[in-house]
Amino acid sequence: VQRRLQGIINEEVPYVHCFNHQLHLVVINVLNRNDVFRRLFDIYGGLYNLTRHSLIAQHYDGEKLKRLLDQRWTGHLATVSVVRKCNHELLDLLVVVQTYSGSSGDDVADAIGYAKQMKSLQFISSLTIVEKILLTLNPLNSMLQSKIMDLGTALILLNECIKRIQNMREDCSFDLLLCESTSTLKVSA
Repeated sequence: VQRRLQGIINEEVPYVHCFNHQLHLVVINVLNRNDVFRRLFDIYGGLYNLTRHSLIAQHYDGEKLKRLLDQRWTGHLATVSVVRKCNHELLDLLVVVQTYSGSSGDDVADAIGYAKQMKSLQFISSLTIVEKILLTLNPLNSMLQSKIMDLGTALILLNECIKRIQNMREDCSFDLLLCESTSTLKVSA
């Protein structure tokens, strides 16, 4: 549309992302600015690449990991959810990679590192927190894609999501998430 308008009026028309895409860009930017979350997604990226190797993929029984997209945090939510859901299957796969004679030295080293990270409290708690925040934003994402959504309603919905996330800081939500992470860590140990 921008290009067509520029062609019709022979003047530069600034490109403005839709409200939903702006939300996606902001969420990705915030996640990437936090060292812990950035490392978390680096590990996801490594796990994704590792599980795509044909020799390794045949040993993985869990749900397929989703590719991370730089413009869309919904891929991050899908990946976080799969890693939480298939944590044991992924850890089992990493053990197989470490002991499988067909694994390359790089894959073995990666598997050892990923397994160590995935068993850490920082990884599990970060995973839990990111999933909670992204799940809070997910209904907004769906609603902003509606053909009947207007800017006024979108702003109200966005402000409600912001309040929910702020309330997580003030109530005991993050304490509960940390307790959940600790119990997950004990189960996987």
